[in-house]
Formats: sequence, C-alpha cells, structure tokens
Amino acid sequence: MDAHPAAYITVVVVDDHALIRQGIRHVLSGHPDIQIVGEGASGIDVFPLVDRHRPNVLLLDVGLPQSPQSQARFAVVPTLHRLAEAQPQTRVIIVSQYCLESLVYAALEAGVRGYILKDDLMTERLHEAVYAVHRGRFFFSQALEERALALSSQEAPQLSAKQREVLSALAANPEADRTTVAASLGISQHTLNHHLRMIYKTLGVSNLLGAVLAALEHNLLPLPSLLRPGSSEAQQASGPPLPAKKALESRRFRHRKR
Repeated sequence: MDAHPAAYITVVVVDDHALIRQGIRHVLSGHPDIQIVGEGASGIDVFPLVDRHRPNVLLLDVGLPQSPQSQARFAVVPTLHRLAEAQPQTRVIIVSQYCLESLVYAALEAGVRGYILKDDLMTERLHEAVYAVHRGRFFFSQALEERALALSSQEAPQLSAKQREVLSALAANPEADRTTVAASLGISQHTLNHHLRMIYKTLGVSNLLGAVLAALEHNLLPLPSLLRPGSSEAQQASGPPLPAKKALESRRFRHRKR
C-alpha cells in the first residue's frame, strides 16, 4: 500500500477513455489537496488499484470493458457491492454518460455517494463532488438533480410514518412487482398506489427516483434502507445516531450551500 500525506484527498480514476482521464487530471490539478494516485482503463484494474492505494475516493466509469482484450462488459453492480464490503474506506463517485433510473438505484443500493454525468458541467463541479463525498455527503450531477427532483423552496416536506414505510420498501426493491410490495406491507395495491401518489405530491416529484432522492435530501429516508442488509456500510450507517444537525448535513447532496 502506498503512503500519502493525510492532508491529501487521494483519488483513483478508472475510465476507458484516455481523454476523460486526462481531463480529470487537468481539472483536479487545480486543487493541490486532491491527489490522483492511480489510474485504470478497464474493470480488472479496479480492485488492484484500490487494494494498492486505499484511496479516499474512486472515480468510476460504468461503461468499461472488463479487460482491454475482452468484449465483455464490466460487471459494475457486483463490483460496487464487493468494494463496499472489502474497502469501505473508499467512497465511490460514478462518472457516466448514462442517466438511467435503474443504474442510479443500483448505485445507491451499493453505497455509492456520488453520480456525475459526463457533460459540460462535469469539469466545473468535479472537485465539489470529491470534497463532498470525502466528507461523507452525497453529490449528484446538476443535470440528474434537475431531471429527478422538483424540491420546493419552502419549508421541508413531511411524510407520514406509513408513507416513509412505503417509500422505503419501494426504494429497497424498485423492480419488484407492486402487488408483492403491497403484500409485504400488509396493504392492498390500491392503498400502496394511493400512498405513492401522496408521496409524489408532498415531495413535488413525478417518479420514484425523484421521490427517493428528495426524501434523502430532506432526511426523510434512512440511508440503511438503500443498502443491502449485512453490508459493512449498512452496519456503519446504522451505528450510533449523529446529532440532528450533523446527521442532516451528512446527507446533503451538494457541497456548496443552497
């Protein structure tokens, strides 16, 4: 394992496009307290780099080949789960050109703290994402927030205990049949759909992804509900409660203040 001064935020970058890696190096070079300690270009590079450098932050593309010689695609979701268990000190930021709801769900479930789209704003906000995630916060691309969230600028919304239970169950298994989810909660599908409509209305969103992100933003949905039971990060997240202000700040998506 390589040693680096504690004052640095160490970063490993894995992306199969050399120009993207070069761009990331250029952007982060303007922040002397952020140091890129390793780079890779395929899925097989992830664990050797993380094991060697134990970085604070991993910037990971999801569209990688598994290896330079293989046409097989990188198994990103299983890798994220393995990373959360084997290297919980490394916080992951997804860097992707894809904005797919199922991929965002899977990343959240695996403990990912940030998701940035490869757009024109990435270079402006990449350092913000590294700082925020390193401090234990969430960070999502502005484009993703604008697509998924319609948060009110008024006082924080409130959900009933049953609404939080419904949203938590759906967030934990978004691909499940609604009838199955309703049965697990001891309610009818009609009642579940009614709760979901009220949740959307209260949070000012139009879909489940927006509801999950809005609930996290307002500290209405506990992070452990999005993690696999028994994972190291779930155990860490369900540890001693933080003071209310600190707990709220730890779940902020953005580094900068609103």
